[in-house]
Order: sequence, then C-alpha cells, then structure tokens
Amino acid sequence: MPMRPKQPCRNPTCGTLVDRGYCPAHTKAMRREVDSRPERVASRLFYRTKAWREARAAYLREHPVCEICDQQPSAMVDHKQTRRERPDLELNPGNFQAACWSCHSEVTAREDGGFGNHRWRSTA
Repeated sequence: MPMRPKQPCRNPTCGTLVDRGYCPAHTKAMRREVDSRPERVASRLFYRTKAWREARAAYLREHPVCEICDQQPSAMVDHKQTRRERPDLELNPGNFQAACWSCHSEVTAREDGGFGNHRWRSTA
C-alpha cells in the first residue's frame, strides 16, 4: 500500500513536512495553548479536589462494571450532563455513570469534541 505524501505543518508560518497535523515544535505549542484556556484550568482544578476524589472513589466502589458496555471493569466516572452544561450537578451521584477507559474516551469524543476537536453538539 503506498504511503501518503508528507504535508506541511498546519501552522501557517511553518514549512516542516509531517505525516499529518503539526510538527513536533508546534504540537507542543498547541498543547500549551489549549491547556492554558480558562475552562481547561478550571477543569484541572476541579478534578484535583478532595470532594471529587471522594465522590469518584465511592461511586466506583458501588459500580465496579462499566455502565455503558456492561463488560469491562469501570475505571472512570463520567458526568451524564457535562459540568459545562450543569455545574450544579458536578458532585451529584445521580449525574454520574461508571465507564471503562474506552467507553469514556468514546463518549468524550462524541459529546465534547474531545481530544482538542470541535464540539459536535451545541451547549445552548
């Protein structure tokens, strides 16, 4: 199977040829820029709080199996309604669902745009 030709870095001022996306230098810069956004900083701070860690641990003890696929052990706690949509429910166990790593990644990518992609649904 033929390989895809290399393309210029997606940064308009860079001409480095890459397989896709950004060159290593601009990938690092993009990640830094995304991680410095106010919503990312707030999210990072929330998930480090004692209240969240305790709520998450208690929920995972009660729900050891992924509630999405019912096959894998749960490793994550997902918010059914995102913290952005309903910040008042961020610590409410009724808004939680236990998820395995792969199901959580799939839900995040689909609903939030995850992995730095654009959101697929509106927040209105």
